[in-house]
Amino acid sequence: PASVAAPRSSLAAASARPPTPGLLAGWAAPGAVAARWSVGQPAVRMGSVRAASSKIRVAKPVVEMDGDEMTRVIWTMIKQKLIHPHLDLDIEYFDLGLPNRNKTNDQVTVDAAEAIKKFNVGIKCATITPDEARVKEFGLKKMWRS
Repeated sequence: PASVAAPRSSLAAASARPPTPGLLAGWAAPGAVAARWSVGQPAVRMGSVRAASSKIRVAKPVVEMDGDEMTRVIWTMIKQKLIHPHLDLDIEYFDLGLPNRNKTNDQVTVDAAEAIKKFNVGIKCATITPDEARVKEFGLKKMWRS
């Protein structure tokens, strides 16, 4: 009968739920069929279900710029728990921590910027912009910019 609503597809039902808390959880591209992907749940892609254990292949490398202090620790946890289990990607790694910027006379920052221009994507963790006290603390050659 006309009063009975047609059953919703699993994609429509999944998209209607409120987003799951957490990074990347509950994401859906507007109007896309292959849209739903969330941490810990299988993704719906073009009407088929992707196995939860398979990874999404990222076509281009991602430039990773590591930072200083606690951002290094937190970023490692994010990669281990939320990125590497779900994405198959190549990473161009650059250590932008103060000791390495000092060691390379900040050439590592220039190299990371060139890599971003080449691959069009990068993730940068917070770095220290040293003041006079940090120059002394780290024994820096000069006050490197972040």
